[in-house]
This record gives sequence, C-alpha cells and structure tokens, in this order.
Amino acid sequence: MVVTQLDPEEFVGSMPYVAFFATLFLAVTATASIISFYVRVLLSKNQVYYGNLNISLREGFFVAVLITTFLSLQYFRVLTFLDAGLLIASMILFEIFLLSRKRKE
Repeated sequence: MVVTQLDPEEFVGSMPYVAFFATLFLAVTATASIISFYVRVLLSKNQVYYGNLNISLREGFFVAVLITTFLSLQYFRVLTFLDAGLLIASMILFEIFLLSRKRKE
C-alpha cells in the first residue's frame, strides 16, 4: 500500500520515504526470518527445534538492517563497494560473535 498509494512528490518532507523504509524493514525481517528458520530445520534433519527461532529472528533482523541501510545509502548516492563490504563483514562478524558467546554459556 505504501508503494502504490503514497506519492513522494505530493507530500512535503520525508514521510513517504520513512514509511517505505519502515515497511520494507518489517517485510524483509519477516521474510528472512522465515527462510532462515526453514533452512535451519532442513539442515537439522527436519527436527523442529524452537531454539533456532531466536537465531532466525536475529538473522532476519540483520538482513533487514543491511538491505535498508544499502537502500538508504543508495538513495543519498553515497553507497560504495567498500561501504557495502564493510557493512556485510561487520554483520557477519557480529553474528559469529553472538553465536560463539551463546555456545560458551
């Protein structure tokens, strides 16, 4: 509805852009979380382990942060390959840190 009903030229300010990025963030979080959960279920030989749900939600959140950040940087025309690579590397390292910290407890 945000994509089809809001005209950015019609509104003063950044309300259509904020609405677009917020709905995009929620949609990507939900979609990536579901995909991540089912991939984890398939890799664990179809055993539904609900402990994977927290990890899947976190991974979906990280993917949504990356995509929303990439699109917002591209909107302002400041996205470069170096920025994208550093963002991806930082998210991967942060996820590895969280997974390794969780196993030690």
